[in-house]
Amino acid sequence: MNLIDIFTSNASPLVASFVVNEFLISKGMPENEAYALYGIGMSLLPLFMLLSLGIKYIADRYGRKIALTINMLGMSISAVFVIFSQDFSSYLLGALIGNAFIAADIQMLLVNEEAPKEKRSQYFMVIKIIGLIGALLVPFMRGIFITSDNPNWRAIFFLPFIGGSIVSLLIIFTLKESSVYLTMKERKKKEDPSPQERYDNKESFIQSMKRIPKLKNFKIVILILIVGLLGSMGGMSFRSYWEPFLATNFTLEEVNLIYYLRYLISIPWGYFIGFLNDKKGRKAGLLTNLIILPIFLIISLICIKNNLIILTGLTYGIFIFALWLIPDTTGIMSNELIPTRYRASIAIFTTLIGLFIFVGISIFFSILRLWLDFETLFLVIVIPGCLVAIPLTIKFLPETRGTDLTMITE
Repeated sequence: MNLIDIFTSNASPLVASFVVNEFLISKGMPENEAYALYGIGMSLLPLFMLLSLGIKYIADRYGRKIALTINMLGMSISAVFVIFSQDFSSYLLGALIGNAFIAADIQMLLVNEEAPKEKRSQYFMVIKIIGLIGALLVPFMRGIFITSDNPNWRAIFFLPFIGGSIVSLLIIFTLKESSVYLTMKERKKKEDPSPQERYDNKESFIQSMKRIPKLKNFKIVILILIVGLLGSMGGMSFRSYWEPFLATNFTLEEVNLIYYLRYLISIPWGYFIGFLNDKKGRKAGLLTNLIILPIFLIISLICIKNNLIILTGLTYGIFIFALWLIPDTTGIMSNELIPTRYRASIAIFTTLIGLFIFVGISIFFSILRLWLDFETLFLVIVIPGCLVAIPLTIKFLPETRGTDLTMITE
C-alpha cells in the first residue's frame, strides 16, 4: 500500500520539467514565469487535502479498512486524469485530486496502531523504507519512458493506476481491521454507558469536531503541528523545483542516477531515525532531522555547483528525507497523545490550521521564484524555519515514547 502511495507522490515531482516544457514553455511562456505558475499551481495541493479529511473521519467512524480502500481507489482514479491530460489545467486537476488521497495516509495510521509500542517508530520507518521501493521505481520508469527525443512522461502514471487497483482488491479481500480500533469498539459494547456517554458514542461529525478542542492534549498537539510545519514548509517547493533545478545542471541520465542514490541512502537514514525515535525518544529523532536538514541542503548545493554527481545524490537524499521525516515524527507524537476514536479526525483540525499557513508560504515562495535563483530560494525556505523549530522542540514538546494507544484518556 505504501509503495503505491510513495510512487504516486514522487511521480509528479520527477516529471516537473517535462510538464512545464510541454504545457507552458513550448507555448511561448518565459521560463521564470512558467516555473512561477507551476509552483503556484502546486501550492494549491494542500487545499485538496481537505478531501482527505473526509477519509480520516470515515476511518474513525466506520473503520480503518473501508477508509484505506477509498484511499487507494482514489489514487488510481487520479492517475487516469494525469494520463489523459492535454493542457496544464487538466494535468493540475489530476495532481490535485491525487494529493487528496495521498495525504490521507490511512496505511500509516494502521501501522501505528498495529505495531508494538516499544518498536512503533521502527515499524513505521520499515514501512516507509518499503515505500522507498516505490520511489526507486520512478527514476527506473523515467529512464525507460523518457528520452530526449520522446519524453513520454505520462506512461509513468500507469503504475499507480494499475497497481492501485490491484492493491484495492487486496485490501478488500485480505486486510483485517485495526486491532486497536476493534478494541475501542468492543470496549464500548461491554460498558454500561451513562446517557452522556451514549450520546458521545453516537457523535455526529459536527459533535465530534466540537469535542476535539476540549481534549486535554489538544494544545500540545497544535504546538507539535507548528514545529512540523516550520521544519517541512519547503516541501512543496522542493517537490516543484528540485528536478528542474537538477535538469539545468546535469544530463537526463545523471539526474536519474542522482534520484537512485537519493532513494537508496534514504533507506539506512530512515531506519536510523526509527531506531533513534524508539531508543532515545521522539524528540531526539525530531531534533536530529531539524539539525541535519539545513546542513545537508548546503552541502548538496555545493556538490551540485562542483558537478559531484554521486555526492549530490547522497547528500540530497539525506536532506530531503530528513525534511519528510519531520512531519512523520511529529505525526507519531500526535498519535500518541490522542484517544483512538479521535486519532484520525484530529487531522481535520491540524490540517485546517496548517493548510492556510502552508498554502500561503508555498505561494509566497513561488512568487519569489520570479526574482530568486533556485539555490537562494531553497536556502530562504529551509534555514529560518529550522532555526525557530529547534528551540521550540527542546523547550516545549513532550516525550511520547512508549505510549499505550489503547489507554489514552480524553
